Amino acid sequence: MSQLTRDLGRKNAILHTISAGMSKPVRTQAYVRETLNHMDDLVEALKNCLQSLSELQQRFIGKVAVESNEAADALGYSSKILAIIATISVPIQSLGGIAGMNVYCKYPENLLQAIIY
Repeated sequence: MSQLTRDLGRKNAILHTISAGMSKPVRTQAYVRETLNHMDDLVEALKNCLQSLSELQQRFIGKVAVESNEAADALGYSSKILAIIATISVPIQSLGGIAGMNVYCKYPENLLQAIIY
């Protein structure tokens, strides 16, 4: 789009230069004037399109940022819940695994004390 704007601007400048130094018939001058007006309208419309596109891009980026923040908040909450569950369940599972092993122990009360201390 930017390249197209530059090209139209260059051609517009060339036509302005031609029309300024023109000593051609009236019909040709009218054609060149109409062409200049049309090119001016095209350049203006193109600038408006570029401005609209940049505004849409900014809105899109803002919306994506908000949605990603919401997703990050949800993920943070889920991670917090999982950490709490793991903090409670991992020690219980570890003690249950150690106490549930089929190992012969002569003094089981000492085993429990050894685990605790």
